Amino acid sequence: KSTTVRTISVDITDDKVLNRVVAKLCGEVGPPSLLFNCAGVSIPLDFEDLTPSNFQSQVKLNYLGSAYVVKAFLPYMEQQNHIGGNIVLTSSMAGQAGTYGYSSYAPTKFALRGFAECLSMELAAHKSNVNIILAYPPDTNTPGYEVENRNKPEACRLISEGSGIWDPDVVGKKIVKEACKSNPSFDIYFGIDGWMLSTLACGFNPVTSVLDAVCQVSMMGLLRFVSLFYLMDFGRITQNCMDSSENASDKAKED
Repeated sequence: KSTTVRTISVDITDDKVLNRVVAKLCGEVGPPSLLFNCAGVSIPLDFEDLTPSNFQSQVKLNYLGSAYVVKAFLPYMEQQNHIGGNIVLTSSMAGQAGTYGYSSYAPTKFALRGFAECLSMELAAHKSNVNIILAYPPDTNTPGYEVENRNKPEACRLISEGSGIWDPDVVGKKIVKEACKSNPSFDIYFGIDGWMLSTLACGFNPVTSVLDAVCQVSMMGLLRFVSLFYLMDFGRITQNCMDSSENASDKAKED
């Protein structure tokens, strides 16, 4: 069986252009059964070094871009009621825990969590066959990650390195595998740190697994206790970096 792949370039922050492109595409080849929202950008800087445009660009691409894409495709996906489909929103581990250097990035990824919870509840109420999935990938060795690291504050870099760097094939294959399930989990996480964060930050997430529900109810107190040690370590890292920066500045003034 042959497969045809079509590639279309479109600015997902422009909802009007996006709607026209999606309407034409779905009219020609039909709606998708799988929709992946992967576009995003990170500008890791100290808050005082960020500009208003840095905040605007990340909100437009990371949050609104995903919302616009879902808004454009969802009506067509719901038309195929006997098939439905799965929609994957790509958040981040930084969308579960805000850390140093991500004051403009993390909020956009947190926003996807709220969007996913609201949309999932609405679709369930409408008895839609479309499922919402929220992926929390860790730092992944991609060209975008390389660009991100060029100006990343030292404290941000050291905290991020604590969870390691993941191979994009591993991350991508797991997301696709989960998205292809007929009854997918709401969360997609990676590694023990990812599991801990997803369990600890479950909040009002839809429950799609009895095992997940049991872990969340029984282990919340213990994981909160563990998280305190992470927070102390993050505080130590940020303070050491700040002290080193101040010492270097004082030495430069003396010279």
